[in-house]
Amino acid sequence: TVAEPEPEPEPFEVTEEVKQEMILAMSTFGFIIDDAEIGLGTITSTEENRLLIGPGMKVYVESEDGRPLRTDRRYSIVRVYDRIEHPVTGKPVGHLAKVLGDMDVVHFMRKLSTGIVGEVYKDIQIGDHVIEHLEYMTWIPVEESTVSAELTGYIVIHSEGKSVMGKGDVVFIDLGIEDGLRTGDTFDLLGKEKQVGGEEAPPEIIGQIQVIVPRPGSSVAKITSSKKEIGVGTRIVGSAP
Repeated sequence: TVAEPEPEPEPFEVTEEVKQEMILAMSTFGFIIDDAEIGLGTITSTEENRLLIGPGMKVYVESEDGRPLRTDRRYSIVRVYDRIEHPVTGKPVGHLAKVLGDMDVVHFMRKLSTGIVGEVYKDIQIGDHVIEHLEYMTWIPVEESTVSAELTGYIVIHSEGKSVMGKGDVVFIDLGIEDGLRTGDTFDLLGKEKQVGGEEAPPEIIGQIQVIVPRPGSSVAKITSSKKEIGVGTRIVGSAP
């Protein structure tokens, strides 16, 4: 017998409410971006040489790697901050960035593209970067977390640079879309390992976090409960039943 093909999943339409929640998270708390994403282009000037850029304004974007931007595609505008290193491995994981708005390219010539600014979430300035448009379809909330208990990672950094954190704080973790993460997934926060009677005791669960925005290589998450102080480098493990 020939197996019947699996039915196609019904398309999910991201509601405006969900979209705005994600934009708020990405513009207020930010996200981790890697060097390859940053290299797409930089806003170098505006039509009227204004320092602050608003909706409908024409901007000029210079490609940093020689690739012209496409006229049939929307892009996101971001501001890039400090480089971030992993607290456990010491390896660079990217830069902190915050989304400011979006733009559509209307003309390009070699390394210089002309764009029209669309929605603006935060003030845009000359020197801000242009990246591939952030796709909200990757942030569809899940009704119940299905993260494997074998999936582990770490808190990389607090969204505001705090070293000690607790319930309600927003953090970045080193797991992302490629690990199967979805908005709403939950992880347990583990305390430091201890020796009991000369043997290693199971780590204590000291809190829980929930994924807000999953990204390639990292995710934005919120601490939803905490029994003790939580720090950068705290280990996380999937809390699915």
